[in-house]
Amino acid sequence: DTRLALAHYANGDLEAAVRSSLRARNENPNFSANLRFLAAALGGLGRRGQAQAVVADLLRLEPDFRLSAYERGLQPFTDTALRERFLSDLRTAGVQP
Repeated sequence: DTRLALAHYANGDLEAAVRSSLRARNENPNFSANLRFLAAALGGLGRRGQAQAVVADLLRLEPDFRLSAYERGLQPFTDTALRERFLSDLRTAGVQP
């Protein structure tokens, strides 16, 4: 479901990305990649409170998670516009620079 969430996110269907990420979270709550997609999708939808709660969960798994370190090795986005949207949505979700 995390790959499906990524596909929905990339296609701009953020509601479907949230649904897929929530299913994946139920199956594996400690998979940080899924939490990043969920936080970004919620941030992109303007659901800041929910996004911030997901970021808090992410930071419990990865206490040093910051955008500056993450974006250097950001996968799987080769599309620059998509990559920038993802980073922007993570910022909106409350991920620190």
